[in-house]
Amino acid sequence: MKKRLLSFVLIIILLTNCKAEEVGIEDEDHVYPQTFVDLEGKSLQDLFPNASEKLLSDWTGLLEGAKIVTVSLVKKYYVWDKKKSKYVASNIESDNTTNQNTINLYTIVSEKTLENNKKGCLIIGSFEQNLNTSNILNLTPLLGFSLASSSNEAIRSNSDTGVVHFEDRDYNVPITTVFAGLVWQNKMDNGIPSSGTFSMILNEINLNEEPKGIYSRLDIELDPRENNQFLYSLTGSQLNIDRSSDLTISNETRLD
Repeated sequence: MKKRLLSFVLIIILLTNCKAEEVGIEDEDHVYPQTFVDLEGKSLQDLFPNASEKLLSDWTGLLEGAKIVTVSLVKKYYVWDKKKSKYVASNIESDNTTNQNTINLYTIVSEKTLENNKKGCLIIGSFEQNLNTSNILNLTPLLGFSLASSSNEAIRSNSDTGVVHFEDRDYNVPITTVFAGLVWQNKMDNGIPSSGTFSMILNEINLNEEPKGIYSRLDIELDPRENNQFLYSLTGSQLNIDRSSDLTISNETRLD
């Protein structure tokens, strides 16, 4: 990456509880969520057969020695508006899907044993997109990704990771961490990556003692011009940016 653009993120999220298994798809503001809390006998490849090999490889490496607690996915569909020269959110049930583009946002929460034999919480956030980049070849998009927990526990030292994948190359990316969350953003001089994975481990946490919310978000500004960074901030129970981005998708995973 030629230029690093980093921003701090506030990490306090209001909590709501979710206990029973929930496997379903619901249309809410063009966002389609799925949540899995009972993974016995199922692999991530079983749950998400269309996930790329690069994401599956990311997850396999990070989850070695960990026990998955819950997994969630949100989808958002877009179509290219030729008149406005921009992507617009699409309702897949009613719109023509011939030229439809999709962004997926995955969140994986797992337990991991730390060196002191206490339990830590490994949180993974991944995105994947198949936008028709021919529409934006002459632009330099700005990407932003945030991953946060409502827990009061801080991120374990040197446990945060970030990587973005292009079709022909991969990049490890620098991350800014604050308390129980992380954020990354960068001007993409060489186009939009097809996918990316970010992770962090929260210190000595017991998932059975304290309700939690895990929140992830992807923002894409297709033509940022002078607006060269996202300013992430907290509003109510969600992590927002101070200005709107061209494409935004977010995911909240609730834990008891």
